[in-house]
Amino acid sequence: MSKFLVGSVKHSLDEKGRVRVPAKFREVLCGSLCVMPSLNGSLYLLPAGKSEPELEKIASMELYDRDKQHSATLVLSHSDYIDVDGQGRILLSADHRKLLNNQKDLVFVGKATYAEIWPEDVWTERFTLLNPENLDAVLEKMKQYGI
Repeated sequence: MSKFLVGSVKHSLDEKGRVRVPAKFREVLCGSLCVMPSLNGSLYLLPAGKSEPELEKIASMELYDRDKQHSATLVLSHSDYIDVDGQGRILLSADHRKLLNNQKDLVFVGKATYAEIWPEDVWTERFTLLNPENLDAVLEKMKQYGI
């Protein structure tokens, strides 16, 4: 298996709020994970070791800068460490499920060293209907980023 997470996989929450981590992601996303709010209505799912540098950046923000502390409070108060159980599942808290619009059907998206979790309807609307024109624009933008 690759050390990088790529692709997307659909899974559904069960009645207890658990969801399976995709098998192809479990080599990287195993043991203790950190779940954090992401941009645009998704969640980040990071290996504990990958989350530490991000949390250190937040911790080093200026203590008396109101805007920075407000952002830190919002992110950290909705972040948590969770464990992958013996069946490859994670339990998403009520807050995390709310951030995903309480949707049962989810999409895990590999982002190289971490994953995002999206409500399936949001994912479908934003990312699966790429036409060649949009894809060309995205690829050009990536080229500008040096990729």
